[in-house]
Amino acid sequence: MTGARTSEPLISLEGVSKSYGTSDGRAVEAVAEVSLRVRRGEFVSIVGRSGCGKTTLLRMIAGLLPPTKGSVAIGGRTVTSPTNEARLVYQKPLLMPWRNSLENILLPLELKGRDTKPYEKRAAELMAEMKLAGFERMYPKELSGGMQQRVSLARALIDDPQILLMDEPFGSLDELTREELEFDLVQWIEVVGKTAVFVTHSVPEAVLLSDRVVVLSPRPSTVELDLEIDIPRPRHPSVWSDKRFVDACQAVRTSLGMKLHEEPRDS
Repeated sequence: MTGARTSEPLISLEGVSKSYGTSDGRAVEAVAEVSLRVRRGEFVSIVGRSGCGKTTLLRMIAGLLPPTKGSVAIGGRTVTSPTNEARLVYQKPLLMPWRNSLENILLPLELKGRDTKPYEKRAAELMAEMKLAGFERMYPKELSGGMQQRVSLARALIDDPQILLMDEPFGSLDELTREELEFDLVQWIEVVGKTAVFVTHSVPEAVLLSDRVVVLSPRPSTVELDLEIDIPRPRHPSVWSDKRFVDACQAVRTSLGMKLHEEPRDS
């Protein structure tokens, strides 16, 4: 990854727990005593069974949910409200259908009351980087699912946040589009040097993209495995047959308690 990685943590979760109240007055613990540090410029993927609290962790990092116990900090400052340091990218692009691609990318600035004119050039540059040059005036219904997600990524970057929080952003795409976006993201993230926390159900996707893969236990989630991915960058399609890749995938699957006959590409 280009330039930005340091040994100092940018994101720190210290003994974080989160409980939710139910309609019958009970408390359900989703996350229990999770401690995790993410270095500046690092790409960390979080994997775990459905309902284990992966999205809850992302929302606590973003400041959208307060922890019931423990603390979340970005750059040494405790997160107590939605932070401008991080942007969330969801599984669905969540584009406004009445706005074209350029207008959707500029929307976060508009909502903050900023003059969007000075950012139009940057938005066009982001679209070119996302392989969307020439589609600036197209509306969401005119774009494929993969192109819509590229617009969503560009929108998240328009005001240059330090951190990208991605919640299964390729989960609803077909296999070919998903693989193309995975390798585009591998190349692109190395250039921009952002810090990224990426939630996925796909073990190969997590290993391909990441510097580290964190495996969460079933609810209430704790950290089962924190695995360094010792595969040099840049990464290319040949990585699928690299023994280090295969071994890392197997280590993650073992931590998840998966059977060998389970589907390898989207676990």
